[in-house]
Amino acid sequence: MTTLFLLTQLTEKLHITTEQEIITDLQFIRPNEDVLVGAIFYGRITDIDHQLNASFVDIGLETPGYLDHHDYNQHDQASGLTEGQYIIVQVTKAPFLSKGARLTRKINLSDQALVYLPYEEGGNVSRKLADDKRQELQTLFSGQLNTGGVVVRTKADALSDQELLIQLETLQARFQHYLACAKAQNKPGQLSSTSETHLKYLEGRDLSTIDQVIVDDVKLKRQIESVYSDRVQVQVKKAAIQGLAPKITAYIERLSTPIIDAGLGVELIVQQTEAMTVIDVNSKSYTSNQSRARSVVSINKQAAKQAAKVIQARNLSGMIVIDFIRMPSRKDQQAVMDTLKKAIAEDTLPVKLYWFSRMFIRTDEEA
Repeated sequence: MTTLFLLTQLTEKLHITTEQEIITDLQFIRPNEDVLVGAIFYGRITDIDHQLNASFVDIGLETPGYLDHHDYNQHDQASGLTEGQYIIVQVTKAPFLSKGARLTRKINLSDQALVYLPYEEGGNVSRKLADDKRQELQTLFSGQLNTGGVVVRTKADALSDQELLIQLETLQARFQHYLACAKAQNKPGQLSSTSETHLKYLEGRDLSTIDQVIVDDVKLKRQIESVYSDRVQVQVKKAAIQGLAPKITAYIERLSTPIIDAGLGVELIVQQTEAMTVIDVNSKSYTSNQSRARSVVSINKQAAKQAAKVIQARNLSGMIVIDFIRMPSRKDQQAVMDTLKKAIAEDTLPVKLYWFSRMFIRTDEEA
């Protein structure tokens, strides 16, 4: 049984997922620290650094956000941006220590089956859908995109044309709301609301796998029901935190350790720095009757599954390096990559996967 808890009446707001009454995901939203990945801001470009090929943007926080020129959208690439210009940006990495938030101009607003791209053009339909269905959806949306682009997810296959068009209209209306808010406030600050932060916890999830959503606020219950209609069951339990408190403590203790048991004698060691997060695969306790090559593949597959869970559970973002055990065979590498891709697909936030790479290693051993 899968249950989502959206608890908003506490000093620290909580998003919790439980499976069979065991916490599998926990997110805190602390007062004045609700700059989560995906939040939309109105900002002013304070400096363009041509050596870094990046811009610094005042978004109303203590430290300016960082906007790499690779994260400009199609319109920016054509016309460019200038110092002092006001722009709408989206957070792709939350502020960390002395570093400001990582930003993008490639705004994306998502729902269960669609991703709306207000600054892009055209449509892109998931290749996992049958060819005739893809063509049907391409035709459906081609006449609906006066501005912006759309990515149609695989989950669109389970929805009617009318439901899909309603989702698109909702996302387009949300962006128009941001534009109106930016014009009205005329200064750097957050455009997306706290309630959207709570609703976003539901976005991209397969609602058919969620048995119930529990909230501690009647207003939020109505908001969820207005967006998701009868697709999810919502209950109000104002004292839900009382039964969850011991489980939250145990969950946090598990997250606080850098060493994670991935099962089958495999361990993951997580090291987080300002520049990146490194996940090292340790197989010292792994035992198997398989050959060395087969054992390595099995270990790396097991590590890939757990690494995906760790990334989501700890809300890791930015550059993440997974140090798998070396596999010379490209076929074996592909098998592990496929496992990681499948596991990471369950993450509600966008994740870009890159291929295995040879990194610079300094060692006292002779080459």
